[in-house]
Amino acid sequence: MADTLDFKWEGVADRPIATKLLVRIDSLKKTSTGLFGLGNSPSVGGYQPDPHTLRGEVVSGPAVLAGRKFALELPGYKAKALTAGAQAGLGLVADRSKEGRDIVVCVAPAPEGAAAAQWLADWHCPTD
Repeated sequence: MADTLDFKWEGVADRPIATKLLVRIDSLKKTSTGLFGLGNSPSVGGYQPDPHTLRGEVVSGPAVLAGRKFALELPGYKAKALTAGAQAGLGLVADRSKEGRDIVVCVAPAPEGAAAAQWLADWHCPTD
């Protein structure tokens, strides 16, 4: 299972969270929007406002995902509170994208250390 999980970001749209993951953020970088910023146009499929690419590793969650590397492109306003080297919670819904990717609908910075497991158990996905 050396391949990287390729998560897809979507808005929560009143969907319940099926899986919560605690992840370590390896890197968080502004995503290139291509020549003249054409990839940052709302008319382009898969558009994310001010896209950022988050890469990391699943620290805890279902056994099939724990320890796996992942990549996620998310909107910049969701990436603001995240920091490389820190932990975060990701909320996934039960359905998958038409491309067969797991869908992430929320993200939040998580505490470090022993408090992280309890934080993840208590964490509720924001609805904005």
